[in-house]
Amino acid sequence: MNQIMRALVVEDDHSWQQIISEILRDCGLEVDLATNLDDATLALKSNTHRVAVIDLSLSPNDHNNIDGLRVLDTVRKLDPNCRAILLTGFATVELAVTALTDYGAFTFLRKESFHRSQFRDIVYRILVSPPLQAPPVPAPVSSTSALPQKFQPPVTKLQSEKALIVEDDAGWRSIIEELLND
Repeated sequence: MNQIMRALVVEDDHSWQQIISEILRDCGLEVDLATNLDDATLALKSNTHRVAVIDLSLSPNDHNNIDGLRVLDTVRKLDPNCRAILLTGFATVELAVTALTDYGAFTFLRKESFHRSQFRDIVYRILVSPPLQAPPVPAPVSSTSALPQKFQPPVTKLQSEKALIVEDDAGWRSIIEELLND
């Protein structure tokens, strides 16, 4: 019996929600969306998730960047088998260390240097790794047998055409560049 693997995306920016969701769906995951702690809590209580992608700052008024840490803490309490990826445009070394050590994030990614292929690889590593706590399933399942066949290493395509990307946001620039190279 194959259980559908789910992902939770907690992001207040619709564009980032779409990008992250598309990649997660391409990885064979069903995606639940939330824009704040309350929505995330409802989603966590409704379903179990294998992956959570959480934006650090979920509102313009969150100058202390704690909304995402609150969601991380809630994920850890309500869905302990879920691996969380913290995504942010406001990164400091101290914050990354706190997210990883105190809040149990799997990894910490910056939006300015976001690469779809790198994100896909991280999701793949999460999906093939054993759950944090053993689920109450009597028969062991091979970690690779439950994975969709879509998990093939990306093939780099060489193209002779060139494009000029004019975008002041480094994160969007790298995403557009990757899309053009796909």
